[in-house]
Amino acid sequence: MKSSSQRGFTLIEMLVVIAIFGILMSYIVAAASEWMQSAKLRSMSEGIQNGMRLARTTAVSKNYSGGVLFTVTDTLKAGCQASSSGRNWVVSLTTPVGSCHSNPNINADPTVSGQAPHILDKWLGDKNFSLVDVNASHPQLRFDSLGRTFSGTAQVEATIDLTVHGKTCTEAGCSLRIMLTKAGKVQSCDPQLPDGKAGACK
Repeated sequence: MKSSSQRGFTLIEMLVVIAIFGILMSYIVAAASEWMQSAKLRSMSEGIQNGMRLARTTAVSKNYSGGVLFTVTDTLKAGCQASSSGRNWVVSLTTPVGSCHSNPNINADPTVSGQAPHILDKWLGDKNFSLVDVNASHPQLRFDSLGRTFSGTAQVEATIDLTVHGKTCTEAGCSLRIMLTKAGKVQSCDPQLPDGKAGACK
């Protein structure tokens, strides 16, 4: 009769396998978390840029004398305020402050007072992007009929910084910056990337 050389795992071998599995899982979870955070930043950045582009293209195509406002707000409810840390935006012909709950109408007529605040569109960022911190250099901007960017009566460049909530960013991937030129051109970049690298802010 042949003796069997097969044997089961020892306790130490099983503990080693479990430890290795745990280490691998921690790397996978960390990588997945970073990917999700990066995806949230990109998605929010696109949402904000879409609002800016809507405001600019509407101002140019409709040739409104008073321009079109892009306002970052703390909420989309009644009593809303322009806020540099708001996650929501409103595109309107007159200031939406206090009336962000009004229904949007892309064909709003600025000569009809009953349509005030003449909201063309709005976007609720609070719902899906609560873990993204916002810092806008100008919470309310106006695009004139030439597509130029103003804050009040001054032509300005503007930025909106987006950062993963609670993080102090020292490496690429945990923050994005939306940059708006005086001429109304908008783009996003990563402020943590070295100058000259694709996607860097300089």
